Amino acid sequence: MDGSSENQSVKATKRQWTAEEDAVLVQGLLKLVDDGWKADAGSFKPGYTKVLEKYILNKFPGCTLKANPHIESRVKRLKSQYSAIKDMLGPSASGFGWDDTRKMIIVEKEIYSQWCKSHPTAIGLFGKPFPHFDSLDTVFGKDKASGNAAEDTVDMPVQMEKEQFASTEGGGSGINLDGDEDDFLSQIPETQTANTTNYRTGKRGGKRVKHNDDGSDSFLTSVNKLGECFASGVENMKQLSSCFMHEKVTAERRNQIVSILSEIGLSDDDVVMASMLITKDNNLCDCFFAMNTPELRKKFVVMLLRNNGFQ
Repeated sequence: MDGSSENQSVKATKRQWTAEEDAVLVQGLLKLVDDGWKADAGSFKPGYTKVLEKYILNKFPGCTLKANPHIESRVKRLKSQYSAIKDMLGPSASGFGWDDTRKMIIVEKEIYSQWCKSHPTAIGLFGKPFPHFDSLDTVFGKDKASGNAAEDTVDMPVQMEKEQFASTEGGGSGINLDGDEDDFLSQIPETQTANTTNYRTGKRGGKRVKHNDDGSDSFLTSVNKLGECFASGVENMKQLSSCFMHEKVTAERRNQIVSILSEIGLSDDDVVMASMLITKDNNLCDCFFAMNTPELRKKFVVMLLRNNGFQ
């Protein structure tokens, strides 16, 4: 591809997003999650950007945003920024906080600058609001927990990093990288690892290792099933414990029945017959003890004996 074609491709990808378009895109992502568009591994199923394109077009008739490159690029960008913030708030980082009112990272400039040297995806987030962090935690949280959130960052081109997002005081996304490309590239550390790309030259520092997505999917599916089995086991144990407790209480009541029957003015024969009927039926036992006065219990026994032909 010649330089002219590359420039045309960059221009086609570059799109200024408004705060309203951002909000609708995030709403669409949340709807996809609710509609089951996420696979077991946490990633979206193929074709999700086309669904988002229709969703956005329905909200903004005449909108020119397309699944590829605009929406796909924007989702990757939001995912990268969400992951960068999540890392800064994670256990491996210190000195970072979150302002839930202004929806932005709180950190000293020096700590932030040091962090960006080893975490270039965090560049541009200092003092800038990220209003959809909570919603994106619902969308990408599982990806981040399973370690898949970084899959898009190593191949993210410079122009995607430089994608301009509209920012207003009224709540725009505010994720702008000021300055020209040289200023941006000067913030990227020169150090390369075996699986990273030199953003200045576009060359690999080493051969990229292909992740075994099928293995990850299988593992996560197994973990999910194990969790479901565990939850089911806990519920069964609760039910079993409840049954044992009821049986224990019933057994204690059986031991009291004869003495209680003897105290409510029954003959010895009636005491024997009533105790035999009541103790062999848990429902009768519960009903008998529900009668909270001696008079009610005597009436209950008389009716029970009569219904069974003993009176």
